[in-house]
Amino acid sequence: MAGDGPTYTIATIASPAGSGTVANAGLYPQGSAAPLSATPSAGYAFVNWTENGVIVSTNPNYTFTVTANRTLVANFSAGSLITTTSSPLNGGTTDGGGSFVNGSSVTVEAVPSANYNFVNL
Repeated sequence: MAGDGPTYTIATIASPAGSGTVANAGLYPQGSAAPLSATPSAGYAFVNWTENGVIVSTNPNYTFTVTANRTLVANFSAGSLITTTSSPLNGGTTDGGGSFVNGSSVTVEAVPSANYNFVNL
């Protein structure tokens, strides 16, 4: 019968303090999915989720099956926001923007629409 099993606490921490926010911590029934998400504050980028110092995910949206109480840390680092756009807007598509840790290597892509050519970055 649903609801008869144990309920566990999923706690989250943003590190360092003020570097981002985390969502969906709380009480979960055993066997349910816990869909955690981490959002960096301005000037920061998401790095990873850790538990007891061990990396458990490098995706800011981390979903796992609940089997015990857990405390997860969303780690953030100084970062920069990269925005990509096409000019003119109907001239093509771009990809690869987002928040990134300062000093990391980033690949961006530009694909021209029909009757357009790529000129430069």
